[in-house]
Amino acid sequence: MERGKRAPSIEMVKALAQALGVSVHWLLGGENDATLATMETGTEHLLADSKTPVGLATLAGDAALGDILSIRSVEWGALRSLTPPEPLTKEGYVAILLALRGHRQV
Repeated sequence: MERGKRAPSIEMVKALAQALGVSVHWLLGGENDATLATMETGTEHLLADSKTPVGLATLAGDAALGDILSIRSVEWGALRSLTPPEPLTKEGYVAILLALRGHRQV
């Protein structure tokens, strides 16, 4: 992992974050929660921004799923700030969202 030759599993990222006393989001290179709370992160902004990754834009455009998941602004900001090595699908962003939520409940 340190050499960038393989990616850690979600379970490994959660364990590392917990051991280090940091959030999964921060460990993945994101901003801290205070910074995220001030970002423009509404779905309208994500859809209007040409730099929004396709998978995230697809999630933002799925109003029914967004309502079911009740995605908060800080969570949109966390998802938006990710820089994965490969493009994520809508399902990939949902999996990361659920992993982040699971980590915060621990």
